[in-house]
Amino acid sequence: MKIKFEKVGLKAILHLRERYMLSLPEPQELFLEMKVRHAQAYLVIQDEITAGYLLLSGEGELLGIVTVDDVLN
Repeated sequence: MKIKFEKVGLKAILHLRERYMLSLPEPQELFLEMKVRHAQAYLVIQDEITAGYLLLSGEGELLGIVTVDDVLN
């Protein structure tokens, strides 16, 4: 199994973010969402298939990791 991280723009993960947001039982905090607007996105790629994404703030804080269940299971 080969896993790599590919730096991308936020638009590249928009469909994954929408899927994640729809899966939440409650709205996400506005504070976190404001940081996400300026975050650097990285696709998580496993064996050449998108397995999710991670977001880093400008200060290098990990804001979140979201995985696509059907790829990792």
